[in-house]
Amino acid sequence: MSQGTRRTLQYLEQRFEFEAAAGGAYAGRLLLSVEDRELLRRLQEAEAEDWYLDQHGERLAEEALFTRSPWSEQRSDGRIKLLIRSLNLMTGEARFSAPETYEGETWAWLRGR
Repeated sequence: MSQGTRRTLQYLEQRFEFEAAAGGAYAGRLLLSVEDRELLRRLQEAEAEDWYLDQHGERLAEEALFTRSPWSEQRSDGRIKLLIRSLNLMTGEARFSAPETYEGETWAWLRGR
């Protein structure tokens, strides 16, 4: 992967460096050391499996989904929440959505939405 834009993303209060691929603001890879990889694995294991579901087991509406997400980025205009779309802990390859890039639930068509 060629050198892209670097950002600092946060999972809760833990900071991780992210290198965005050219032309992709939130597609790229987390630059994880062995220690970072283990920390992130432990954080994800401790995460509630259903944090993105409402009390009826349905996926949260967009605003609530971003509010509950553990990922964020501090920008000049304030902290924004991010959604993790995919993550390979071994390679660090990751894809996130920001509110302005979110296209909705990936598998909504399967659930008839």
